[in-house]
Amino acid sequence: MQSRAPEILLGLILFGLTLLLFWDTLSAAHVEMEAALNPVWYPRVLLVLSGIASAGLLLRGVVGPGMTWPHPNYTRLGQVTAIIAVYFGIFNDVGFLLTTFVLIPALALVLGYRRIGLTLVVSALFSIGVWYLFADGFVVRPPGIGVDDLFQMLKGK
Repeated sequence: MQSRAPEILLGLILFGLTLLLFWDTLSAAHVEMEAALNPVWYPRVLLVLSGIASAGLLLRGVVGPGMTWPHPNYTRLGQVTAIIAVYFGIFNDVGFLLTTFVLIPALALVLGYRRIGLTLVVSALFSIGVWYLFADGFVVRPPGIGVDDLFQMLKGK
């Protein structure tokens, strides 16, 4: 029989942290604001998703068959951590579009995914989609050159 203790413990910790962070977003100051201008709306959405995931992990630990936890590949973990650290370090200077477009294929290569053409297409679509989500949906313009700037450069303005 495999141990369920790691899943139960991790589920409890994540669920507790989610509740604590969600409690911190409860404030009457932002009640009347629309979602795009409300600074706690998006974190609340992420916290609800985190709560669902941690509750699922906890439930699987309580009633599920349990699972064996593989030993981590520390070399790969270090490479991913270094790539993300560089991404965060150059994000404001280089801009969102370019850094995110390069980040996704870099992580895919490190993690063993080798279909570079598909990775580049997904990276471009994801970068542009997330840029539009923040720029138009959340009314928060990501740093650097935006998609609208690229279109203006293509027009010659």
